[in-house]
Amino acid sequence: DDTDSASVSEVQQCIDGNPDANGLVVIVTNDYKDTKLGYVEECHDDGEEMMKTFKDTFKFACLRKKNRTSSAMKKLLADVGKCKYRSYKCIAVVFSGHGGEGILKGNDGINVSVEEEWLGPLQMTDVPKLFFINACRGSLELKSLGEGSKKNKINSLVMYATIEGHTVYVDAKWMQKIAKKLRDENDSVQNIASDVIDELEDWKLQQWPEYKSSCRRVNLHKMCGLSAQKVKED
Repeated sequence: DDTDSASVSEVQQCIDGNPDANGLVVIVTNDYKDTKLGYVEECHDDGEEMMKTFKDTFKFACLRKKNRTSSAMKKLLADVGKCKYRSYKCIAVVFSGHGGEGILKGNDGINVSVEEEWLGPLQMTDVPKLFFINACRGSLELKSLGEGSKKNKINSLVMYATIEGHTVYVDAKWMQKIAKKLRDENDSVQNIASDVIDELEDWKLQQWPEYKSSCRRVNLHKMCGLSAQKVKED
């Protein structure tokens, strides 16, 4: 669905249509094709991997959106924040595309505030919230680790592909690595995020992922009642 409509009824209909789901995942991938921002070809691959992880493996209701304008992105997250989640255990929100310092880019090139318009609308929901953001956070190339933002949202785990102020590299495939390890490993999301940082050893002079957690350890396999045995790829 490439339209800009994302009404409350659409989000709530997704939830109501999946009453036995373990949670809701919202996936937005913007490729900026035919814009001045530069084509991000890998973003939809990120979305597909995350959809396999949350929809297919963990049985989340899935709302998948491609090439959203900034206004559609803002409305989507505002609508998600207004919904009634029944017995859902978790909400996951995924973005892959262009970004900058404190902002994500809509497919129209207009800014969306990470803190206020992407993370903020969901903070009144009680369930754990997982945010995965694969976007540049500035124009700097990584020379040293520096200091990332210390702000944490309530009961949230926010994962970024790089530290504040710096660029990301699509060849690092950070989000796809996260998605596969979430499917394959019976461990907390926090530990998996740390493991992927270690796996990107060869990228540490260029890209250093960061996560900020204000929630208890989230193990999606236990949360969703899956076997402790590793889930194998099809």
